[in-house]
Amino acid sequence: MSFSLSIQAGDLKLWYKQPAGTWVEALPVGNSRMGAMVYGGTAREELQLNDETMWGGSPYRNDKPEALESLPQVRELIFAGKNMEAQNLIQENFYAGKHGMPYQTIGSLIIETPGHEKVTDYYRDLDLERAVATTRYKVDGVTFQREVFASFPDKVVVVRLTADRPGKLNFKVGYVSPLEHKVSRKGKKLVLTGKGRDHEGVKGLIRMETQTQADVDGGKVKIDDQNITVEGADSVTLYVSSGTNFINYRSDPSAYCPLIWLGRLRRMLLLCRITGRNLPSILYRFRIVHRFRQ
Repeated sequence: MSFSLSIQAGDLKLWYKQPAGTWVEALPVGNSRMGAMVYGGTAREELQLNDETMWGGSPYRNDKPEALESLPQVRELIFAGKNMEAQNLIQENFYAGKHGMPYQTIGSLIIETPGHEKVTDYYRDLDLERAVATTRYKVDGVTFQREVFASFPDKVVVVRLTADRPGKLNFKVGYVSPLEHKVSRKGKKLVLTGKGRDHEGVKGLIRMETQTQADVDGGKVKIDDQNITVEGADSVTLYVSSGTNFINYRSDPSAYCPLIWLGRLRRMLLLCRITGRNLPSILYRFRIVHRFRQ
């Protein structure tokens, strides 16, 4: 008996009928530098954010001068079969008492949507071909959808929120973080700044900045020093970027935050990917076609 199994790339999805209850159940997206774990919540969505350069502590010496001096004796003990004595000597003279600096999370982007506690037709998946995490459900007959992906060339995480009826998107966006941090408004961006923790006596010198900006189609958007609030929108796209001063520990982390230079046209191109529309239709929806005709 023989048989064959054929699986198309479009069939490769991880799908679930309920939101993630723990971190290991969340769906990952990433661009090699920044990543997010998408929980797929309804009334409260969480995107736990990571930046590959976010670490505790700072540069330090992890060697001991005594190590070189005791190396010949360690070798003699090993060759004499006295391995435990060699191990004790290494423990005493080689280890500096520090185990390396720990990787740390930025925190999480939180999307709160009042009235979405009870939903029907819930579904979420991670499309492995498109690298898009989708959450979809219904509230009072309206279908709401969130799509999340990470752009490698633009170094941002993109969240696209839609509903199948106009004016139904009402939510607020904020941050939570286990780090020493501050949330503030910077122009059209909601900004999370913070610093890495001290570790094993090494002072935390990594500073980070995470920026989130909303492009809103219809409705109203307000930004204060804690939240982005959206009311009555047809569709919304959130762009999330982060940066740290990992390169030299003295620079401004915002200089490495890609959202600074991610222009409006580039954001339109990102929208083309997630919506499937061509660029002219995207430009029309954002009412900026005339700018390119001048």
